[in-house]
Amino acid sequence: MNNLAVSSAAAGRTLEAIQLCEETLQLRKANPGPNHPDTLQSMNNLANFYGAAGRAQEALKLREETLQLRKAKVGPGHPDTLKAMDELANSYVVARRIQEALQLREETLQLMKAKLGPDHPDTLISMNNLALTYVAADRPDDALALLNETVQHRQRRLQSQPGNRLEQSFLAWTHGQMGEAEQARCRLAAAVKAYERSLELFTELEQDGALKHPFFREKMDEYRQRLALCRKAERAVKDLDFALQQPAAEVPQLLRMRVRYLLKEQKLPAAVETAAKMKERAGDQAASLYDAACLYALCAGAAKSPSPPAPLPEGARREKLADEAMRLLQQAVAKGYKNIDHLKKDDDLKALREREDYQKLVKELEEKK
Repeated sequence: MNNLAVSSAAAGRTLEAIQLCEETLQLRKANPGPNHPDTLQSMNNLANFYGAAGRAQEALKLREETLQLRKAKVGPGHPDTLKAMDELANSYVVARRIQEALQLREETLQLMKAKLGPDHPDTLISMNNLALTYVAADRPDDALALLNETVQHRQRRLQSQPGNRLEQSFLAWTHGQMGEAEQARCRLAAAVKAYERSLELFTELEQDGALKHPFFREKMDEYRQRLALCRKAERAVKDLDFALQQPAAEVPQLLRMRVRYLLKEQKLPAAVETAAKMKERAGDQAASLYDAACLYALCAGAAKSPSPPAPLPEGARREKLADEAMRLLQQAVAKGYKNIDHLKKDDDLKALREREDYQKLVKELEEKK
């Protein structure tokens, strides 16, 4: 039953997999018992299937329960426990509970270093995962420092195993992650360099017929897209007209990158001008109105800083920017924006969190949901 559930999920028949795995889990809890390794494996599988079906809260709850049972059964340093910790951290990231994910991944990494050693494959994957979480937590400097260390360990493993194609794939992924961290730091030239190195390694593997795992193929495609975007963004952050002349699907991404870059450079009026262009292009499209609201909210957050970079023009005052962000957000909801979970957790909207009209909007959306 367990194997059929796994095969059903692999075939894309997720609902059948969930139904069968739920039945299997209940039978295993009865016999051989709730703490048996087979029962815990069914719990882990069911959490994965819930996640694949978009039932993130159910997956998270089940993974919390699984981790506690594994700690009690085999101890905090057992490989199965460490894997359960990492999977629970994944659920925390999906739920945007980033600080909990960080704490758990930092703890996992320390245990893996102590139990498995700093060069163990699982330890290095844990380092990669922690770096990704640092980026999600807006700590790209910490991510980059950890990724530089990870590259050194992976290169050392390749020196002793030069034909290890899997390790070469992980190294390519790590360089791509460095690109993500540099992109988050708005250091676009460095991001381009890192993505180019990642793609160089991935392309060599592909040409040799050694890039077969779907995860790495997806990453190669993702980094190819990120590289193309960052190359354009290097010019777009300095030339608004250039950004606006790009293909329609790329313009919103370039404008978002431009706003973040300008705010980092403390050029708030230029960032506000860019947000206004996003608003002009939004029309009555819910997703585009939401994107424009996010850019105005980012600008409002920058204007709120203790030492604003101006004197600011009237249109760039914090209150006006926050008001405009809120107006656009309300328009987005009126036009059909319904992703309440994302809206509540989106860090771009941080400047609006304490406003009564924002809280009222969230409450109304939750009631409708």
